[in-house]
Amino acid sequence: MHPDIEKLAALKDNWDGYDGIPMHLQTLKNADALLRALAERYRVDATPMSNGTIMLEWAWDGDEYTLEIGKSLISGMVARK
Repeated sequence: MHPDIEKLAALKDNWDGYDGIPMHLQTLKNADALLRALAERYRVDATPMSNGTIMLEWAWDGDEYTLEIGKSLISGMVARK
């Protein structure tokens, strides 16, 4: 597992002081697979979200990319320059 995802796997209930929930194992696996693929070309930041999802963010050619990864859904956006 990617080291950034391993850190997120260790989070417990209320990890953020605002009732943040820990990441589900499938969420961790999904984020790990995407992060490993993206990290081959980009510097990607992995951020835990209080609802138990993981946000991956990176920039390329001036544009900013964001993916929010859960157990069974992924949403994303691109902010064009």
